[in-house]
Parts: sequence; C-alpha cells; structure tokens
Amino acid sequence: MRHRTRGLSDLRVVVRFVPAAVLLAAAFSACSGSGGTANTAPSAPTPTPSPTPITSTSPSSTPTHSPTPSPTPTASPTHTPTPTPTPTASPTRTPTPTPSPTTSAAPDLFTVGCQVGSNYIDFENASNTYVPAPGYGQLTIGTNLGQFSSLGITTGETGQIQSLNEGTGVAISIVPFITFNGAGSQYTLNATYIPPGQTAGPFTVVDNGNGTSTATFEVDGNIENGGFPTGNGFRIFFSATFPFPAATLFTNLPQDTTCIATSADVLSLSHGSHPLSRH
Repeated sequence: MRHRTRGLSDLRVVVRFVPAAVLLAAAFSACSGSGGTANTAPSAPTPTPSPTPITSTSPSSTPTHSPTPSPTPTASPTHTPTPTPTPTASPTRTPTPTPSPTTSAAPDLFTVGCQVGSNYIDFENASNTYVPAPGYGQLTIGTNLGQFSSLGITTGETGQIQSLNEGTGVAISIVPFITFNGAGSQYTLNATYIPPGQTAGPFTVVDNGNGTSTATFEVDGNIENGGFPTGNGFRIFFSATFPFPAATLFTNLPQDTTCIATSADVLSLSHGSHPLSRH
C-alpha cells in the first residue's frame, strides 16, 4: 500500500511538469517562425553592436631615445709644480781694489808711464818702452792745467819728457826736460833742480794703509819761449803709487807704474832762488 502511494506521487510530479514543457516549446517555435501561428508582437530590436575599434597595426612610433649625453669630464686642474725658489745669489764680494798705478784719483796736469828704480826714473815712450836717460818718454796732458794754461797747452795733447838719473839737492841741467807736441810747442821746460825727499833720494813715501804706498817727488826749472828765457820758472809735483807698503817699497824696486804730475806752479825767477836758471 505504501509503494502505491509513492507511485502516485511521482505521477503527479510528472503531470505537473508536462504543461510547462509544452509552453516552453511553443514559445520557442514562435520566436523561430517554424510551425504554429506567428507571434504578432514586435520583437525588441536587436541592438547593433558597436564596431570594435580596430587597433591600428602600425606600430606606434617609439619615441626616439635621445642618449643621455655623457657628462664632459671636468678636466682635473693641472698641477702647477711649485717653482723651485731661485736661490738669491749672494752678492759678489768685490775685493778692495789695489789702487791702480795707472790712474789718478784727482785731475792731473799730465801723466806718463814710468819705471822707478832706486836711483833712476825711466819714462815710457809711445812704443810702451821705458827709455833710460837721456832718452824721452811720452806724456799726455790732463785737465788740471792750472797756471800752465798760460803756455797754451790743451787737454789731450802729448809731449816729451826726459828720463831722470840725476842726484838731488844740487844744480842740474836737463835741456830740454819737457816739450809739447801741439799748442804750446814753442815753450821748453828745462830742469835745473831736484829737491831731496824726506824718505830716500828725491822721494817722500807715504803708506796708504791698504798694502800700497805713494811716493812723491818734485822737479824745478825754467821756461823758455822759442829758445829765449821768459823770466819764469816752474815747479812740478809728481806722484806714483806702488803695490807695496812703505816699509818694503825700496826692497821691491824697480817697479813699473804711472808718474802723475798732480799740479804745477809757474813763478817768477830771482837770482839765487829755486827753480834755478841755467844762465
């Protein structure tokens, strides 16, 4: 009895679903237009699908990749080497010069090269030769003319001077002692006297304190013009410097040096006075 009831229940379920299936089939036929009466209700418009946008196949231009510029390397600053300091030259020590025997510290009347011995003075000629007496050397007129300017001589002209080997303190006669080659050539200076010096012979020697010494001597005489006495005399003062102290000068003679007539006087003659006249 229980099984029968279950079978009826199943049947009712089938019957219930049949009409629903029929209705679904009819609806499907109406929509497709096959069989049965066409459904006159308008169908809802089928929406037109929007066109799918065509993706361009052209490749998008890839933006040109500008290479990142390589940074310009900053030049390393050139290393300027520290200059080696130039050593400051030590000032050259100029030795104290030995007074040259060929120069005069002061203006002079004239100069002449000479060789001085213990008992003679030989003057140097134009050929640079020391000529013994009675030979002549060549003198050059300087700038300290003094009273000798009255003789008409001029700076730079030359003249002749006789070498000496006479004694001192006595009357001598050297004719001529000095002559001039330019202006004043009419005048003649005749030596008549050589005063004795305070050291030896005609010389007075002074030590200069620097290893040198200076000897001075004097020659007196008279002046003639064209061979005739003028009534005037002269007194010439000479100087010569040597590279030896006074204490050893005479042991080192003879020496070559320069005899400088540092100054001179022109004076009137009187009988029995010096300079001596040869008349």
